[in-house]
Amino acid sequence: MQMKGISPIIAVVLLIAISISLGVLATGWVRNWVMEQTSTELLSCVLDTNYQIDSVTYNSTSKILRIKITNKDSRELYGFGVILDNGTTTQTFNSSASELSVSPSITSSNRLKREQSAYITVNLTSYSALGSSLTEVKVTNSVCNAVSAKSDSITMQS
Repeated sequence: MQMKGISPIIAVVLLIAISISLGVLATGWVRNWVMEQTSTELLSCVLDTNYQIDSVTYNSTSKILRIKITNKDSRELYGFGVILDNGTTTQTFNSSASELSVSPSITSSNRLKREQSAYITVNLTSYSALGSSLTEVKVTNSVCNAVSAKSDSITMQS
């Protein structure tokens, strides 16, 4: 009795068909993933959001960190948060943190417009060790989470 298997031609055709099917599935998945990552809303947000930190001053006597920011682009901003880093510890203050205030008052209905500046004040009384050893300050915003501004130039005052 002689056993018969799949002919080599049929095996090759099946392997090619399976490879093409897997390639089409992978291409579709990658295309969808790339489209999600580069959505037009996110891209627009990133292109229209630009603000800078003009100065960062920490007063070691009052334990107050004062950050001056300026909006440099057309998107109006609000909801500023601050991330502080001293190389070993990172502390985040979101826009509703009791230690953080913005002057003039910037809200969702009173946004920071192009070329306007504001001062963010962070009371670091409970974080005095962090304040005196800061290496980097980062400012975030609620309008476009993908964009932030950072500074490693911190003036220490006593």
